Amino acid sequence: METNGDVADVSRILSELETLKSAKSDIEHRISVLEAQLREKHDAVTNGSCPSISTVDSNGLSPDMIYRYSRHLLLPSFGVQGQSNLLKSSILVIGAGGLGSPALLYLAACGVGKKKILLGSYRVC
Repeated sequence: METNGDVADVSRILSELETLKSAKSDIEHRISVLEAQLREKHDAVTNGSCPSISTVDSNGLSPDMIYRYSRHLLLPSFGVQGQSNLLKSSILVIGAGGLGSPALLYLAACGVGKKKILLGSYRVC
């Protein structure tokens, strides 16, 4: 036999289930709207109509550059000004052999702006 307490519990449970089902349908609707917006944004990015994220700030560094050179930027004696100067610099490496090849790798990684390589060692007698 059911008591009044059992009937009240069943009624409370049914009421809570209805509330949760209503909230679930609202959430699913919001999810579908957000997914549609995301698809629209994705299509805009793949079509090339989206503006570029890598805009240059007042220091002459894009967000990608700030991320890439973040360790340099943290050095008190180097900082943003030093990295900007390094990006404007140019260097000539003679030979890309045993010493020139790793030197070019390190120079490119640290952000030297222009790199020129002179290959070949021709001797004129």
